Amino acid sequence: MEILFFTEQWVNGGVASFIMNLLRNFDLDDNIRLDICVSENMTDLYDDELCSLGVSKNVLIGKQRTNPLVRMFTSSKQLKELLQRKKYDIVHFHLCNALGLNYARIARNCGCKTIVHSHNSGVSSGIKSFGNSLFRSLYGKIPDERYGCSDLAVQWLFPDAYIKAGKVKIIKNGINTSRFAYDPECRRKLREELGVGNKIVICHIGRYITQKNHGFLIDIYNAVTKKYSGGTKLLLIGEGPLEAQVWKRACEYGIQEDIIRICNTHNVPEYLCAADVFVLPSLFEGFPVVGIEAQASGLPCVFSSEITRQAAILPNAVFADLTMPPEKWADIIMEEAGADNDRASAHLLLKREGYDITDVAAEVKRGYFEMAKGEDFR
Repeated sequence: MEILFFTEQWVNGGVASFIMNLLRNFDLDDNIRLDICVSENMTDLYDDELCSLGVSKNVLIGKQRTNPLVRMFTSSKQLKELLQRKKYDIVHFHLCNALGLNYARIARNCGCKTIVHSHNSGVSSGIKSFGNSLFRSLYGKIPDERYGCSDLAVQWLFPDAYIKAGKVKIIKNGINTSRFAYDPECRRKLREELGVGNKIVICHIGRYITQKNHGFLIDIYNAVTKKYSGGTKLLLIGEGPLEAQVWKRACEYGIQEDIIRICNTHNVPEYLCAADVFVLPSLFEGFPVVGIEAQASGLPCVFSSEITRQAAILPNAVFADLTMPPEKWADIIMEEAGADNDRASAHLLLKREGYDITDVAAEVKRGYFEMAKGEDFR
């Protein structure tokens, strides 16, 4: 069986993380071969691992960022040529908005069965929101199968009729729960390397884009430093086009010395062990993979109220309204950071709730076999 994964932007973020988690646990063999296709190839972080897994990455445009409409039209032409040249049984589309349903239409016309998988719940502008509504109406009937990572992601991409009819399936954003298990010795060593002493480390992981709301996060941390002077550090992990703008804001507040910046890293579990609380003030999310990882490490989490309530898997995950002032967020964060938590068993609880990637990968792979051949997964 020949399968193609498609996503428009290959960046170091939640969608790529989920795809890589699946690939690592598919046990690819003679019964299934999988390739990746991307429009814009913005990171090479996973290239060596993809090669070791025997997965090829087809790039339709290149490494440059393009206008979304230009990207869609250019990618559509290139995707059609790829699907005509190389026959796939199933194309699994990992999408963040309904404009991508046009790609599913192309795949259907090329004789492929299609899965559309929704990974987001919003966009950063009114024009993009209008485009999402338009394409959802035009092409919502195209997919053979419809997946979503959460209730909000499903509502964002698929027409209500399919949701009410039970024709959309929630696929959990599984992770390697054991890899994110809390390790006190790892915590001790990394905190020593970071030089944070006994300070409370507030962690955020996310690309520097509008969706992640870094500007407000800096406002929050500024409030933290004023109310809890000298007792905290902010750990920011990620990269992106707005990084310089965010750093300028931090410098204007004069809090840059209390911020630790880390770019792309494979050591996320270690940094989560070293942290004391995780904060995600996003404007929208499908279902944040980093939120699952943080909870697996036993970290208390403070999520934006715009994030699905399904993201609170464990009791130490709470929500804060974006309309609240930074000072109120600061109080909530510090209160959660000081709460008693059994970090050692958190990953086991996540596994019990169905968020281990081995279970999720088996479910997805089973779906491929049932879809392509009408056979039960063996």
